[in-house]
Amino acid sequence: MRLSLSIVTTIIIALVVWLIMLWQPPESWSDNAMSYEELLAQTFSGQPRAEPNSGMETAKNDAINGASLSRSSDVETPSDHRKNTLAIAGVNRRIALVDIGPLWLEFSENKHLERAISTDTFDVYAVFSKFNASYSVADVSIGYDLTALNDSVASTYMLPKGKLHTLLVAGHYQNIDIVGAWENIDYRRGLIAVIEKRHFNGDDETVSLQAIYQE
Repeated sequence: MRLSLSIVTTIIIALVVWLIMLWQPPESWSDNAMSYEELLAQTFSGQPRAEPNSGMETAKNDAINGASLSRSSDVETPSDHRKNTLAIAGVNRRIALVDIGPLWLEFSENKHLERAISTDTFDVYAVFSKFNASYSVADVSIGYDLTALNDSVASTYMLPKGKLHTLLVAGHYQNIDIVGAWENIDYRRGLIAVIEKRHFNGDDETVSLQAIYQE
């Protein structure tokens, strides 16, 4: 199975997001912390970060953050409190998040999993859990929803229990939208896992993002 362009770009997204977490752990958050947009620009341009120096810069950041928040769900619904029973089949590793590329490649090249898909409509999950203190290392599981596979495949991972919170509803997004959704994760609530879901329906692909917090 060849990785789709969108899945390949999630590797870049993960690298940028977790680089931010490595540089800016939750206890160091401040109004002058580097924004995702600034780090993206610095990462790909190699230019040093310019410090905010006017009210206009603050207003710009507020507008960016407001746009990101508008794409997230800030209130849990009753379904967010359900027991998580999702089983996936794929690959599991404890890795530094900057090494996520090889894990996606390992998953994409698993021919047995590819042959086990029994429908044109299926979900691919990337689940990040058991983070280290700097959020630079995590247990990562990438796999198909088990219900879309035939009986030749067994579950390799069960979604951890907790309170589900939607960061990005299912839809078609640019990479910057997904990065912005990561920015809305509340690391002070007792983060258990982050779930990126890619839903495939024939040639159509949508993405959603959720966090699991402690009950």
